Amino acid sequence: MKRRQLGEPADRHQVKVLLKKNNPGWKQTRLTALEMGFNAQNSNAFIAESIGVSEASVTRWFGTFRKGGLDALLERGYGSGRPSGMDEQIEAYLLKGLQNARWNTAEQAREPLERHFERRFNYKTVWVWLKKCAGVLRVPRPVHEKRT
Repeated sequence: MKRRQLGEPADRHQVKVLLKKNNPGWKQTRLTALEMGFNAQNSNAFIAESIGVSEASVTRWFGTFRKGGLDALLERGYGSGRPSGMDEQIEAYLLKGLQNARWNTAEQAREPLERHFERRFNYKTVWVWLKKCAGVLRVPRPVHEKRT
């Protein structure tokens, strides 16, 4: 099945120049797919099989190229994930408490944190925040008495 031809001659030249440079692997793969896509004889399935990616990826890359050009294609969007909920005030409060050695456990940190900010915090959330602030357990985990 034939495809529409991609890009303008200026884009083709720019892709050829970029392919000669030392690019990270993901950029090189996208540029190779784009160069192959400039030839209308190559199907998306053929391009995907040739460079070792899924056909859906090739189709998505071509759509991105058509919408935003070469810059959009070579921009790697990293997922931001779920926001942590820890703002500067909470971080400052936790750092100050850790510096003053106020708490031995995450549970001991959680209670004053809830009182100070008048919000409920999950134990695991406080534990993750303490780890981000370089907090460590000062109370060791229990060990069975018969362990040698």
